[in-house]
Amino acid sequence: MGALAGPIVAATVVAGFAWAAGPKWVRADESVMHGRTDTSYQQAEAWVERHVPPSQRVLADNIVWLDLIHRGFHSGRVKGGFISDDVVWFYKLDLDPTVRRHFPHGYRDFNYLVATQVDARARVSGAANAQALRHSHVVAAFGTGAQRIEIRKIDGSLNRPVPAPAKMRLGHSPRLVPLGKLR
Repeated sequence: MGALAGPIVAATVVAGFAWAAGPKWVRADESVMHGRTDTSYQQAEAWVERHVPPSQRVLADNIVWLDLIHRGFHSGRVKGGFISDDVVWFYKLDLDPTVRRHFPHGYRDFNYLVATQVDARARVSGAANAQALRHSHVVAAFGTGAQRIEIRKIDGSLNRPVPAPAKMRLGHSPRLVPLGKLR
């Protein structure tokens, strides 16, 4: 019986783990495979497109940044090589010397922050993002828990809006140019 004791104990432990963790694992897997985990991102990005005027700048995480660039949220390449001065990935504001030179006042050169769980984890290392969060207030929020995304208006922004043209319709932004036309 001594030779079988080890494998029996191991099999019992594995079976116990599967019995305890299995239902949670199945529910989580079902949620990811069949649910929408990006709904709050879609809602937040649509809000930015509808409510943020072309003269305003947005600080965002890499997911929102890429999606807004693909949606045309840019006015063209910026000298120094980065793609947009309308929406900037928050890491770049702290780590990229070209971006820091272009925005010498840091977070104060922006009007909005799209705060997600990605940037929540980065606040420890990103001074500009942490300052933007401390000096802003929520104007819209989407999702709950880990999926919560806040659109925050930065208080004391140095980037002043330019008055919109009289013919501009709500939801239309003259900056929206297909990404392919930038090349």
